[in-house]
Amino acid sequence: MTPSWAKPGAKVVCVDAGRFVGKNITVKYPPDHVLLVEGEIYTIRDVIAHEHEHILGVRVEEIARHILRDDSYEQPWALYRFRPVVEQKDDIALFTHLLNTTSEDQLIKEEA
Repeated sequence: MTPSWAKPGAKVVCVDAGRFVGKNITVKYPPDHVLLVEGEIYTIRDVIAHEHEHILGVRVEEIARHILRDDSYEQPWALYRFRPVVEQKDDIALFTHLLNTTSEDQLIKEEA
């Protein structure tokens, strides 16, 4: 089942840029091949089934993967490598008055 946040145009953050964990695979990447970077934010371009791993995958706007096998199409990145970007709707400035409060009594007086 596809998570509701996994849709084209959605912003995601990479949480796992690992390389073929637990597999004995050696891939020789072309010199200009771009890999994921943990903590970077990407934009979902497509959500599709990952043909070789039988899991959901995404293609992102920021990276066009090279065709490394005889698949003749761009392989997606596994969806488990990403989490949705949650945008903060409230400005942190709303809470700065709490930093200037020295006691609970003062806070109660300010709110009254």
